[in-house]
Amino acid sequence: MNVQDTGLLVLHFGGPQNVSEVEPFLYQLFSDKDCIKLPLSPVLQKPFAKTISKRRAPETAAQYAEIGGGSPLVSRTFEQVDALRQMLLKEGITLPIAVGMRYTPPFIEQAVRELKEKKVKKIIMLALYPHYSIATSGSAFNEAVRAIDALSYHDVRITVVPAWPTEPDYIWAMADLLRRGLSRFPTGADVHVLFSAHGLPTSYVKDGDPYPNHIQQTIAAVMQILGPATPTYTLAYQSRVGPARWLSPSTDDELIRLGCAGVRNLLVVPVSFVCDHIETLYEIAVTYRTLAQTWGIDRFEQTDALNCHPQFISALKNIVIRALNQAGRRCVRCLLPRPPLIEFQKKCVDCGFREPEFVKWQIRYQGEGAGAIAGKE
Repeated sequence: MNVQDTGLLVLHFGGPQNVSEVEPFLYQLFSDKDCIKLPLSPVLQKPFAKTISKRRAPETAAQYAEIGGGSPLVSRTFEQVDALRQMLLKEGITLPIAVGMRYTPPFIEQAVRELKEKKVKKIIMLALYPHYSIATSGSAFNEAVRAIDALSYHDVRITVVPAWPTEPDYIWAMADLLRRGLSRFPTGADVHVLFSAHGLPTSYVKDGDPYPNHIQQTIAAVMQILGPATPTYTLAYQSRVGPARWLSPSTDDELIRLGCAGVRNLLVVPVSFVCDHIETLYEIAVTYRTLAQTWGIDRFEQTDALNCHPQFISALKNIVIRALNQAGRRCVRCLLPRPPLIEFQKKCVDCGFREPEFVKWQIRYQGEGAGAIAGKE
C-alpha cells in the first residue's frame, strides 16, 4: 500500500506519571474549554483551573498513590501503539506514528512537531476514544489543529477518524472480555452486568453531542454477540465533576439500586475506556467495590481493560487501513458517509449535527489551500 508522506497521529487523554505531576495534570484538564465549560466568562477558566487543581491535588494524588504512584495510561498507550505498528507491518504498511496526550507529556504539540520534522504531508488523526464527544475526541482534535497552526504546518492534509463505536474487532474484543468476566462466577450464578461509562454533562448532549448514543450502540453490539447467554444488564455513568447535571444514572446510584433490588453477583464492564487508568484501577476497583459491598452485593468483579487485546489492536489496524484508503470523512454523530458536495457544509444533512471547530478548519485548509484562511470562518 502506498503510504508515502502519510503519518498517524494517535491522541489520548494522558495521566500523571507520579504524584508531583498530579496538580499540573489537573490544571491542564480544568483549563480545557472543550472539556470543562464554565457558565461564567471564558477569561475565568485559567484562574478557576488554578484554584480547583490546587484544591483537588492532595486527594487525587492519594488515589494515584493507591495504584502505584501514577497513571499507567501513557505507558499502556505506547504499548498499544507498538502492537499496532507491528500489526500494520505484517500487512506491509510502515508509516511514522506519533503519540500525543491532551493533558500530560508527551503533549499533542510535541507529537505534531515529530510528524512535521519527518516531512509528513498527510496526517491521520486517531483518538483512542471509541465514542465521540467534544469533551474527549473533539478536544484532542482541536488541540492538534492549534498545534498545527502554531507550528505553521499549513501544507498538511488531515484525515480525521471521529468515532468507531461498533468497529467489529473492537466489539469482539469487548465481548471476549465480558465472557471472561462472567466465567469468574460459579456456573449457574445469577450475574448482573453493569456497563460503566465516563459521564458527561447533559448540556453537551442537548447541544448535539453523540456520546451517549455511541455508548448505547457499543453495548447493543456486544450483547448481541453473547446471544442466548445474555445476562441482565444496565448502563450507568461515572466520574462526575462539579454541580452541573450529568448523564444518569450515576454508577454510585445504580450500585445502590442494584444492591437494594437483591443483586448479589455483579460484573462491572468499563465500556468507554480502552486501557487501565485511575477510573478502572481506583474508582471502580476500590471505590465502587466498597460501595457495592456496603449495599449487599456479595461478589463484585470487573472485566479486564482492553489494553493490548489482539482483537482490539486489530480493530485499530483496520481503522487505520481504511483511513489510508481514504474511505472518506464521516459525520461524527451518525457516521454516515459524506458525499463530496456536502464536504463544505458545516451541518450534516442526515442528522443535523453541526460539526465542531476542527472539521471547519479541515474544510478550510483542504478546500482553499494553505494560507487562504486568514480572517475567514
